[in-house]
Amino acid sequence: MVIDTLSIAYFLEVARCLNFTKAANALYVSQPAISRKVAALEKELGCPLIDRTSKSVVLTPAGKEFQKYFTKMMSELDDMVIKVRGMSQEKAGKVSLGVFQEWDFSEQFRPVLMKFREEYRQIQLNIDTNLEKNLFRGLKQGQYDVIFGMRAQIDSAVRQGHLQNVKIYDLVSVQKLLLYSRYNVLAKRENLTPADFKEQTMYTFRDEEGPVGLGSNMRLLEKRYGFKPQYHLVSSLDAIFVALSAGDGYAIVDQMVRVKRNPDFSYLELDDYNTVSLAILEENDSNSSQKFVNYCLSYFQGQQKVTEVIRKSDA
Repeated sequence: MVIDTLSIAYFLEVARCLNFTKAANALYVSQPAISRKVAALEKELGCPLIDRTSKSVVLTPAGKEFQKYFTKMMSELDDMVIKVRGMSQEKAGKVSLGVFQEWDFSEQFRPVLMKFREEYRQIQLNIDTNLEKNLFRGLKQGQYDVIFGMRAQIDSAVRQGHLQNVKIYDLVSVQKLLLYSRYNVLAKRENLTPADFKEQTMYTFRDEEGPVGLGSNMRLLEKRYGFKPQYHLVSSLDAIFVALSAGDGYAIVDQMVRVKRNPDFSYLELDDYNTVSLAILEENDSNSSQKFVNYCLSYFQGQQKVTEVIRKSDA
């Protein structure tokens, strides 16, 4: 019997969502790809996992049993991967960092990375960029020792169960921006303010919990700039940039976003902030990782009070 872990992961996501489309969106793959993997898993196991006579996704009795078994198996596998990678990285003196792919990470973090490399020449920093959901999955599976992200999104991942037993450190506040295209009809107007955009559409995108930042951004514009925005939901941050590049509308982003350096875009600074945080697994006892975390905390200590929150699973 040959069963790959990808097929198991796809089945577990379908079992969690009880919806093939939602599972596909959560894993950033197509629905047919998930259907094929689940069908192949059923064939290999020799029994149906999904009741295909039902209009909705319903697990068969065998499916429920394998859901329990595979959940435990994958958790134990993740623990072993983390342990082994931690042993190998400790010996090699490596720390793998995960960063949100749309950030201009160098602006805020270049100084601390350069200082750390100068002081700890024996420790190699490997930096990778990825989507937030992949960062969370990578941290859990040991692909990353440390990830950087917005505190609100990390907290959301904890609430949804994508992250467990993590330490979260708040590092620095970053200013929010109202981003728009230079092709926008307002772009040539002098002394622009956020209120000038009240007749235009605010673009935002949705994750599993709902529209990202919509509530807080609407309150910001209503309370501080005197208008209730009309908004449109799109599928991703990239979709927002595409929509804005056509010349209409705006988006609320933060100063870490890389596209602000694109000459096709302009922005206004807003009187509100997001928090950039660092996350590391509680069980990560690698000396190299701990040295890097402590160095970051020490560096940012003078800029903003650092707080730690340990999120534990219910299990």
